[in-house]
Amino acid sequence: MFFLFAFSGQASPLVSTLEAVAIGAILFIFIPTTAFWVARHPRVFAEEECFQERWGAFLDSVSLDSFVTRAYYLFFILRRAYLVCIAFLLIEYPGLQIIALNLGNLVAGAYLGHFSPHDSRKRNRTELTNEVIVWWCTLHLNMFIVADSSVVSAIGWEFCASLGVYIIFNFGIISLIVSRSLYLIGLKYYKKAHFKLKPSSKEVSNIEEQLEEVHKIINSIEPI
Repeated sequence: MFFLFAFSGQASPLVSTLEAVAIGAILFIFIPTTAFWVARHPRVFAEEECFQERWGAFLDSVSLDSFVTRAYYLFFILRRAYLVCIAFLLIEYPGLQIIALNLGNLVAGAYLGHFSPHDSRKRNRTELTNEVIVWWCTLHLNMFIVADSSVVSAIGWEFCASLGVYIIFNFGIISLIVSRSLYLIGLKYYKKAHFKLKPSSKEVSNIEEQLEEVHKIINSIEPI
């Protein structure tokens, strides 16, 4: 509410200026500098418990092998700052905004695809897929800006069809995951029930060995 009040024009120009300077300092100086300082530390220091307690948020689920991968959150923050600059500094030049936005998406996709900054393969694939979807949505939004009404209508229907295919595709993946999980759960309980009703060969051999030992003990007993 405070920011809404400040940017609505009801606050004094001095207050609005101070807020802009404070937000700019935090977004463009303080947070990127902290992320850069954390990324500079090699793996030996980054894995220490005291370092993780203080600065672990800047290295969460990130590979610690090199500076480029440790600087993932620095790249993440700078990209948001880049988007803010595009939105406000190029507000009178929509063509340059489109070009700058596409170039930013291209650099982000190249970074994620080449360096794979996360510590798990699944997370890297998820981030890269997310980047492809962002680029795809950006491309459609660009077409909405530069095209006429008939082209916009066609793009809208194509957008709906693409979303439908995307939803069906993800629903299929979710269905496969659920089916596989139910199958594994059923197989697990089936094996438990099967082993309870019918002992395994190892259990049978153990029982036979125990019976042989008991038989030997009985035979070794001499009558009094």
